[in-house]
Amino acid sequence: MGDRGHILRALSATLVAWQAAGCIDFVEPELPDRGAPAVAQLTVVVSDSGALFLTGEVAPGIAASGLRRALLDDGVRAGGLVLPPTDTTLGGGRRYNVRRNVDPALVASVIEIQAPRVSSTAAAPTVRWPGLRRVDADTVARVAAGELRLHVASTGTAAGTAPEIRQWFLTLFGDRGTFRLGADGPPPDTLVIPARWVPEGPFVRVRLIYQQSGRVSGDAQYVGLMVLDVRLHWTVRRVGGTP
Repeated sequence: MGDRGHILRALSATLVAWQAAGCIDFVEPELPDRGAPAVAQLTVVVSDSGALFLTGEVAPGIAASGLRRALLDDGVRAGGLVLPPTDTTLGGGRRYNVRRNVDPALVASVIEIQAPRVSSTAAAPTVRWPGLRRVDADTVARVAAGELRLHVASTGTAAGTAPEIRQWFLTLFGDRGTFRLGADGPPPDTLVIPARWVPEGPFVRVRLIYQQSGRVSGDAQYVGLMVLDVRLHWTVRRVGGTP
């Protein structure tokens, strides 16, 4: 007992010293409430450059029984691909940060995003939202000092749950400046940019982002927060006028 007493006193003294030095920091873990729904937060970006990006996280949560739900599969389905997770969380969830090369024409299709299946839920949140296509060629000519007109077309309508928010953002990149504009809703079929807003330079690069987002419920026990971001690009070549 004498040796044990010395050991206990030594451990106690060491613990006090560590606490005083700030070496022990007890942080209460963030645990989901019992019965809270599983949540999938997913963002998919599809570009006419031929790239698809997936970022986000899926948290399976804890069922009303008190048991942690399990992922029945952990791949996110997006644009016809099954994309694996890149990390696992302490709570058994998955994180995603994935890039894939795709057919550039994918941006012009109706794009499906489906979260992984989770136990004790009836259905995985799924959206089927329209893409966007560029009507013009990828390089367009603009007469110097003239307005710029770009043309796009939507590729169908949302199937199932429609996006709650739709926004578009147009950015023009020139040699000596950048111009941005945007609005709520889908982009108009014809985007008209007055000459005074077009950056100077023989070439101007243009990017159009059309973003759709919303909350989708597979059922009451599984919620998806989905974002679809489709991107189109042009190169505008100035013709005529002073270089």
